[in-house]
Amino acid sequence: MERVLLAAALIAVAALVAVLIQRRQPSPEAAPSFAVPERVDRGELAGSDRPWLLAVFTSNTCSTCEEVVGELAPLAGPDVAFAEIEVGAARALHERYAIGAVPLLLIVDAHGNVRRHAFGPITRREVETLLDALRQER
Repeated sequence: MERVLLAAALIAVAALVAVLIQRRQPSPEAAPSFAVPERVDRGELAGSDRPWLLAVFTSNTCSTCEEVVGELAPLAGPDVAFAEIEVGAARALHERYAIGAVPLLLIVDAHGNVRRHAFGPITRREVETLLDALRQER
């Protein structure tokens, strides 16, 4: 009988330890949101006077973001504005547009409509091709 009581006590202690360990483990991080806004307020971003905006949502801890900004910033010109929206400097914009994954490129027309988007790395040539196609749609 003593052995049965000892076994039951050990099982109870093991169960209690398991519950305590499970409570202490951090909850898994939520998967990033790949939501894309349909519209943005051009007045909040650079170059509202130009027909096209390349808005790149970034984070300063993202090396891919750095590469994308380096690729796309030179596309700024008379009809294309470029804006980098870094989460640390513009958290409110990231939250307003529910940006959960970076880098995110938005190609926005003069009315604030998001016409194309891309997550992750993208080249200058790819964006030039997208812009050319959008210009011809008009």
